[in-house]
Amino acid sequence: MRKVIFDMDPGIDDALALILALKSPEVEVLGITTVAGNAPVEMTSANACRVLQYLGAGSIPVAMGAANPLNHPLEDALSYHGSDGLGNCRLLLPVHHCTRPKPGTFLPSRFWMPPVKLVF
Repeated sequence: MRKVIFDMDPGIDDALALILALKSPEVEVLGITTVAGNAPVEMTSANACRVLQYLGAGSIPVAMGAANPLNHPLEDALSYHGSDGLGNCRLLLPVHHCTRPKPGTFLPSRFWMPPVKLVF
């Protein structure tokens, strides 16, 4: 089984990738980091939590990351992904919210969860 950490900006496309990974017997999702992209980071983070909650995987940690690109203003894709970033699918708001860890702490905490074999 491959252990993975997703770094994503959950709109429709990333939500589908997450659903497929969560339902795969070949993948174990250890955590998710979110960034702004398809939508603002607060929305992409909530979307990751909404999908996890819907699939009964709400215990998987979600860490909110960068709110803006490094070199240019954010240009979201809400015109494609709907006003909620998930095609207005009406998933419930998340009960569990993501964390805002200090930079450099979330990924190491997931990597050194014993026992884990990293595959690059």
